[in-house]
Amino acid sequence: MKYTFFYIDPGTGSLLISIISGAAMTFAYSLRTFLKQLYNVAAGRRFKSHSNLPGEIVFYSEGGKYWNVFNPVLKELNRLNQSAFYFTSDNSDPGLSSRYDFIRPVYIGNMNQAFHVLNNLKCKILVSTTPQLNILGWKISKNVKHYTYLMHSPVDIHSYKYFAFDYFDSILCSSQQQMRDIRELENIRSMNNKILYNTGCTYYDESVAVNSGSREHVLIAPTWGDRSFLPSHGVKIIHTLLSNNINTKLRPHPQSWISDKETLAIISNKFLDNPMCTSSKKLDIIVWSNLQKNC
Repeated sequence: MKYTFFYIDPGTGSLLISIISGAAMTFAYSLRTFLKQLYNVAAGRRFKSHSNLPGEIVFYSEGGKYWNVFNPVLKELNRLNQSAFYFTSDNSDPGLSSRYDFIRPVYIGNMNQAFHVLNNLKCKILVSTTPQLNILGWKISKNVKHYTYLMHSPVDIHSYKYFAFDYFDSILCSSQQQMRDIRELENIRSMNNKILYNTGCTYYDESVAVNSGSREHVLIAPTWGDRSFLPSHGVKIIHTLLSNNINTKLRPHPQSWISDKETLAIISNKFLDNPMCTSSKKLDIIVWSNLQKNC
């Protein structure tokens, strides 16, 4: 009986393993790219009709939780008889059921489908609360003349990525402090100055209108997650205010209903029945009706 023996030295064996692994990874990446392109083609066919809608101004919202930011702006445009489109990636967005004469709401699909529409959009001005334009999936369209970022909260801009606003032409700021911070960041990075407008915080204006004539109160409006004081100090702050007979209103960030759900449950159970504390659920109905439908 004859035997045949093969020997592969460690160097050759390592090379073969690398070749096989590389081929497998290349195949997987190619397949993923093909499927993604196929998906984009399908999404494009479905939402192609929205890419060239006539209109000078288009607003894009990631979801219904930002309707309270856009609604005051759209309301004013409608009062001025200025036509505009309101694009959203949320098929349950309250904006889709709005009844403005000059504002047309359109659902353009989920984020991937929406990016396909936005990347091929044709309009004069696109306004959005979505940062990082031209960084990830959302690319600049050659047929959009001006990109505007609408600040949706009165926070320090350093809570954003430092490149979050690089490709926007203008920014609607909620305060002078935001304007100063953006200018400082531009100087540090040797960037051209953007057009900045101090437009305020849109839903604060709505809050003033709704609560005009009501008794004075403290509004607590924290951000979410580990950047927020709500999980660590929220209960103590509310307890201190109520103990001193100070009318208190809580307006959590929309993301808090996901990231800080346990904290909000504790606060609701502890203070919900206190007559001096307007619950977030009631406040949502009065001012921010879309933030949490089932709190």
